[in-house]
Amino acid sequence: MRKFVRIALILCLSVTAVPAVLFGSLQRWIWYKTAQVESFYQEHRLLREMRTVQADSTNDSGPAREVLLQILPLGTDREAADAVLR
Repeated sequence: MRKFVRIALILCLSVTAVPAVLFGSLQRWIWYKTAQVESFYQEHRLLREMRTVQADSTNDSGPAREVLLQILPLGTDREAADAVLR
């Protein structure tokens, strides 16, 4: 009887360990991808500033457009715009 209880306990623990490990791996992957996105925005001044003013995350953001026009005013030459956007 003890052998059966021991086997059942080991089986239950291994069945619960698999989802826990998968959940932990998923959390770590999400954290890593979030860190990558944050790093990307920190490296690009224009995108960082546009993201800062665009809190509601809409595609048509007036404040983000204003930041773009502050950094690249109308009439900016192509080379300067390419340098900022690159």
